[in-house]
Amino acid sequence: MDLALIIDDTINQYKHKTPMPLKSKFKKIFDDAWGKAHLMQMEDLPAEEKYAFSLFYKKANDTMTDEEKEKDEWSWDDEDPVADKADFLYSYKLAADVLQKNGYSYEYVKFVAELDHHDVPTFKNDLEWLYDGFILAEHNGKVYVISNEEEKMEIREMLSESRAEFSRQYNIPVRTLENWESGKSSCPEYVRQLLEKAVREDVMSQ
Repeated sequence: MDLALIIDDTINQYKHKTPMPLKSKFKKIFDDAWGKAHLMQMEDLPAEEKYAFSLFYKKANDTMTDEEKEKDEWSWDDEDPVADKADFLYSYKLAADVLQKNGYSYEYVKFVAELDHHDVPTFKNDLEWLYDGFILAEHNGKVYVISNEEEKMEIREMLSESRAEFSRQYNIPVRTLENWESGKSSCPEYVRQLLEKAVREDVMSQ
């Protein structure tokens, strides 16, 4: 804490003034991440971030009611309620990126928030929206990747599915999956890209 603020607060208390409210640990780390997230949103998004935003747009579109999607007839600008909601959700993803860069895991942030949230009445919602960002960052770049011989990371592990379950969900023959995973054959690039997109969206909707 700023020493000057402590001295000023001590003097004010001596004058019988209300003590300076102390920020909770959660508010300190969240406010820092939130501020940096908004600065990041002002910059041009790289390709991978545009894709991430598209996932939040889909989530906003899927979870908003028809009434919420309606534009304000008195508005003068070309507002898009779904895009506004997606932008809001995406800002939490960026905040989660900042928190992870600063060494904070979701589990730690959740622990801190539940321990002391006296000045953040919205902490439950904040945690819910941050969670999507942490999950996306955790799986970003790890999504299969079925045909990569150097990285045998399987999407189905990320989804906690057996090979048979994964086969049924995405209509891919089990033998084909076995060949891709063993390196006997390669997954076509266009199939890999489509599969990657589908799995990321499914991970986000869990």
